[in-house]
Amino acid sequence: MPAPLSYTNNLYNEQYLFVTFTKLHYVPIAGFLSSLLAILVPYAISVYLGDTPAILPFISDAGGDPPQSILFGLLLSATSFIGAIGMCMKYLMVRHQNWNPVDVRVEQVNRWSCTGGVLVCLGGIIVSLSPTGHLRRDCTWYSSMFVPHMIGACMVFGIGYATTLMHLYLHYLTEPRWKTSPLFYVRALLSTVGIVAMMITAFNWLLFDMTLMIPPSGRGKVYPQGMLGAVIAEWIMVFIFQSYVLTYIPDFRKATFVLKVNMDGIRSKRE
Repeated sequence: MPAPLSYTNNLYNEQYLFVTFTKLHYVPIAGFLSSLLAILVPYAISVYLGDTPAILPFISDAGGDPPQSILFGLLLSATSFIGAIGMCMKYLMVRHQNWNPVDVRVEQVNRWSCTGGVLVCLGGIIVSLSPTGHLRRDCTWYSSMFVPHMIGACMVFGIGYATTLMHLYLHYLTEPRWKTSPLFYVRALLSTVGIVAMMITAFNWLLFDMTLMIPPSGRGKVYPQGMLGAVIAEWIMVFIFQSYVLTYIPDFRKATFVLKVNMDGIRSKRE
């Protein structure tokens, strides 16, 4: 995590305390690792307990039953918290970079991308509070949790991939040498593949007969023929989205944040 350094280089006096945060590249790394664990740990438990098949179940099914749903919710909440911090930091970085001269396009896109990033994290919280798949263990629907789960998932990936495009546009606006920047093309590739996978997943869910997904009681979750493409697309969509977070490492590594603590108000009350 970011390393705070204080009381150095005249960063402390009687009036103010300045705390410097460096090594900020650990923020996207922590977000990536927590999101990865939020998927893989519940998946391993669900396969071990026989709740889902080992060959690519839907992620929401793998984390939909206790005890794995508890870990799914905790880790996804941690990811959302880290993501909200990271999005605000990214906003401040771009704002500082755009200080002089001010590009109105950068300012507007930066504001919208930060708002989108916060909404993505809110969607992650909604999913973490309603961890359920399409069916419960007794093979009945759980609509009261499944509906908010799907709303949160649409916020995470729908708004999330729109935010990746906005950050790609910000890269274009703020980096004069974007044509020779490998990072720009990596982000463009990840965004394109992720959006295609998201569209395939949504297309299959909209067209598929959901009644075919209800298995006989006691068999656990099984998937009918024809759903494998949607499952594969969902896993690709999620892993691509997680991988996009790692592209922020170079930006965060270059940045340093300084926290200024002013205690004048408390001192004046004491006096």
